[in-house]
Amino acid sequence: VLLFVKFDVLWRYFAWCNQTLSVFTFWAITVCLAKAGKNYWVSLVPGLFMTYVCATYICVAPEGFTIPQTISHCIGFEMFHSSPWNLRSIPWNLHSSLWNIEHIGESGIKIRLIK
Repeated sequence: VLLFVKFDVLWRYFAWCNQTLSVFTFWAITVCLAKAGKNYWVSLVPGLFMTYVCATYICVAPEGFTIPQTISHCIGFEMFHSSPWNLRSIPWNLHSSLWNIEHIGESGIKIRLIK
């Protein structure tokens, strides 16, 4: 099936998926840093920016929703605005039944999955 799709269209989907993955990675790192009491702004600012960019692109792109550009920017800004940038309001025990952070040190974070 992929052989029948034009490469430029396939490449745009790949690029958007790659950028969207970076958004989720930035948010996961931000939450881990905030929970550890570290400086989480280093991942929060790029996460907010990439959330805006990815949301705006998928709204305005021809392979996305093809919404007019002004409305797409409004949607992107709303995604940026409604992002969990106030990390103090996140209920930290929300996913405690799935994993447990055992150790946070200089070598990294050790996460134990709960079965």
